[in-house]
Amino acid sequence: MDKVARWGGEEFLIFLPETNKQQASHLAEKLRLAISDIKLTNKTHTLTVTVSLGVSEYQHQSDYKDLVKQADLALYKAKESGRNQVICID
Repeated sequence: MDKVARWGGEEFLIFLPETNKQQASHLAEKLRLAISDIKLTNKTHTLTVTVSLGVSEYQHQSDYKDLVKQADLALYKAKESGRNQVICID
């Protein structure tokens, strides 16, 4: 069963236990594109929304802390590389 959780102030985790890294990256890209289509408008301004996503895959020698750490490293790489993108850690 997939799970979504808030992780810190601005971060969220999505656990996809029956999804491989390629499928998760594809889903993350679809999510990124959907979020980038959001336009928040008032009488004088239009704001766009972007998201940076990090993807990692569970390795049998890992525990959940390693999995989250890898995803976090990928997320920060996405932010440092210009934001609004998906980075997958191999």
